[in-house]
Amino acid sequence: MDLQNAVTALSQKIQASAANATPEELAYLGTAIDRIGGRATVLEVTQTGDAQKAAISQIGSNTAASIDAKATASLASFNAAVDSRVASTTTAVNTLASTTTTNIATTVAQAQSAVNTTRSQAETAIGTLVTNTHTNITATVAQAQSTVAASRAQAETAAQALSSTAAIATQQALSASLFINYFFASR
Repeated sequence: MDLQNAVTALSQKIQASAANATPEELAYLGTAIDRIGGRATVLEVTQTGDAQKAAISQIGSNTAASIDAKATASLASFNAAVDSRVASTTTAVNTLASTTTTNIATTVAQAQSAVNTTRSQAETAIGTLVTNTHTNITATVAQAQSTVAASRAQAETAAQALSSTAAIATQQALSASLFINYFFASR
């Protein structure tokens, strides 16, 4: 067994049995420490152990402080990166929302303008169609009235001509009847 393991085992034995050990047992353990240490005294071993404990404790404290500092710096860096990312994402979302709102407003305005233009064109076309239809109906009625008047005039002319022809025919029939009577009477 090497010296370090022997000292460690003896130290553990002393710590475990120190509270309940008799004076003879403590003397035995002290003698064992002296024999293991050779020229070193118990005081030197204890002082070296205390110095090593202090050094280890200091290294632990320094390491913990370094870990805390690095963790704090890493956390601050992470928080700054997150804050930066949140800010840039918020800016991008706000820009996108503003652009989208502007595009929607522009599209709505263009659609409203197109609807108004189409409505105006439709109203104009309907007005023109009504006016043209009224003009065509008026012209057709006037033409029909003119045709009826012309037909009436032709019918009246024809009726007069017929009346004249009937009067002539009646006169000729009467003349023929007189002629026949005269002819038969003279014979």
